[in-house]
Amino acid sequence: MTPLVPLLLLVPYYLGDVTWAPLLMAPLVAFLLGWGEHNAVAYDSDAIWLHLVTATPGVADRRGRLVASVLLAAVLLPAYGIVGAGVGQRFDLLAGLLGLSVALLGAGYGLSSVMSVVLPYPVPESGESPFASPPGAAGVTLLSQTVASIGTAVIASPVVVLAWLGWQGQVWAVWATAALGVVLGVAAALVGIRIGARIFERRGPELLTALRRI
Repeated sequence: MTPLVPLLLLVPYYLGDVTWAPLLMAPLVAFLLGWGEHNAVAYDSDAIWLHLVTATPGVADRRGRLVASVLLAAVLLPAYGIVGAGVGQRFDLLAGLLGLSVALLGAGYGLSSVMSVVLPYPVPESGESPFASPPGAAGVTLLSQTVASIGTAVIASPVVVLAWLGWQGQVWAVWATAALGVVLGVAAALVGIRIGARIFERRGPELLTALRRI
């Protein structure tokens, strides 16, 4: 569903004349792709023992989980950036939109790489409805999702501020958003992967026990 969610922003644009809504298409899909990895390990359940018994390096585990999402982002971010800027008739903001998107994506990946091994929460079993909610999971699920959402926004906040200034008409801010967004996004992802890798290697058996319980 993630690749299709940004299309909903066209509804307020066409029905409510909210002219800035399409501009959020690329940033929204970037946020969702990064945020969506924050509980990736839980979907492995106890199959994660394969990585533990083969002594898979933590960095390889953290990076490997992001490959599919990165490939998807490489297509969706430019596509939605161009579509959003075109529909909103603001191609002058395209560079800034892409910079903001990279910042949100990288912030999400970095934070998710840590959270998925620190705070996994119960997910539906294989074969169950993906919308099912396991008993007793509401509290930790809400906590983890809230932390992932707010944390991503906080990490990317300097770029968000610059993007807002660019939208207000500050041309320099558009290019500053593009440059800082790429630097911050890549740095956040790399740092998060490194930290998550160390935690994964340190508490692998503990993580496996926790996944068996949930």
